[in-house]
Amino acid sequence: MATRVKLYRRLPGRARNWMGSTTLWQGADHLLVVEGRGYTESYRRFYYRDIGSIVTRGTGVATAWNVILGLLVLGIGAAAAATPADDRIYWAIPGAPLLVLLLVNAARGASCVSHITTRVQTAPLPLRRWRPARRTLSLVRERVAEAQRALAAQPAAAPTTRAEKRPRGAPNAAPSSAANASRSTRTESSARPVSASSPPRAPRAAALCSGAWPRSCRSLSAC
Repeated sequence: MATRVKLYRRLPGRARNWMGSTTLWQGADHLLVVEGRGYTESYRRFYYRDIGSIVTRGTGVATAWNVILGLLVLGIGAAAAATPADDRIYWAIPGAPLLVLLLVNAARGASCVSHITTRVQTAPLPLRRWRPARRTLSLVRERVAEAQRALAAQPAAAPTTRAEKRPRGAPNAAPSSAANASRSTRTESSARPVSASSPPRAPRAAALCSGAWPRSCRSLSAC
């Protein structure tokens, strides 16, 4: 039986909201962000060679929730202490879930937000606590360094030079001596010999000047 090769590795960290959850996966040459919305999923890829930075900063969200839950638990405890002993059990119904939430939130540690930056965009990553964020960054940092080191080692392509554009109105370049010699040889070989008995043929402008069109003759430069 052939072994199944895993193309992606699930990284620590998950972001949840009322619409769904977002997870982060590690591929061979890219990071994959999977956003689940009910029965649909959307994917975004970030290639290691294009990653410019991953910025993570701390927030006070976890501390605020600890303060709120702690005050609620203290209030319920104070109310239970002022209640007769036979009725104190009823305060455990709202107090126990709040106490569990307080302990879980405190155990998860400090909160944070993380963003990834490439050449064309800045997108959030599903990292909400410092502990999984550090583990994820330690795994991603090695892949990014390897990919960008290999990209820097590739030889750069030589820039293509465009032909120099001749300015408008500039004279053409003088032809070479070899071209002039071949052109003169071709002209001499194609010239037709003229016999001594036949008179040379007069140019068209001279013939017009000797005819009966004096007005036309004035407009010709040969006249």
